Amino acid sequence: MELMSSLNLFFCISMGIFIFKEDPQLAKAHKCLSTTIFQMCAERGMGGMQCLFPFVACNAMNLIFDLISRAGFLGFHPYGIALMGTMFAEGAGAYFGW
Repeated sequence: MELMSSLNLFFCISMGIFIFKEDPQLAKAHKCLSTTIFQMCAERGMGGMQCLFPFVACNAMNLIFDLISRAGFLGFHPYGIALMGTMFAEGAGAYFGW
């Protein structure tokens, strides 16, 4: 279960990097991803606004599933604080992308 959550979070971060592929601070990360694991996406010219709706949908789904499955872990211990930060970032990404 935790492996799939981490993998899903990695895909959301990667979509965010592809959205901002022209940003000078993320250009190195985009180049690294587009020459290795996401080479097929880069060859098809994916990036920018084409990745916005999948990014919003993925963040919204992550937030909903985190609220359903991990609501009991929220609290003021290290994992709970990290989980609250992750949920806040997912919600902000979905809201501001919409």
